[in-house]
Amino acid sequence: MSMTNKSRTELRTLREVAHFLLPLVCCEFCRKPLLDPKMADKVFGDKRHTPLKKLKLTVHHRNGKHRDNKREKYMQRQGSVQYGDAIPKMLSQFAICGNTSLAHRPCHQKYEMTLTHKEKGLKKK
Repeated sequence: MSMTNKSRTELRTLREVAHFLLPLVCCEFCRKPLLDPKMADKVFGDKRHTPLKKLKLTVHHRNGKHRDNKREKYMQRQGSVQYGDAIPKMLSQFAICGNTSLAHRPCHQKYEMTLTHKEKGLKKK
């Protein structure tokens, strides 16, 4: 069964938004962009962006409570904004505050394993 035109349009729009925003948002753990800017498409408006098949992301809960998905409705400023620069650089200096954040799945798995070892009192060899 093929996708309806409405579903196809929505998928293309979501891909375009992902290619626009993910290079500006950094991983909670490694502080690298969630999508490498070299991989991101540079042209917007035509909704013909490449699929993000290899992109593995997850939602990290800072307090460890998976039912607590609070996100603040304001944006916290992180550093000075220089208006001579491009708008994407300005956007990258803001972060949504709350209990949840996005992270690369391998970075998050490494963090979870470190926590598990600390809790069980295990040491790395």
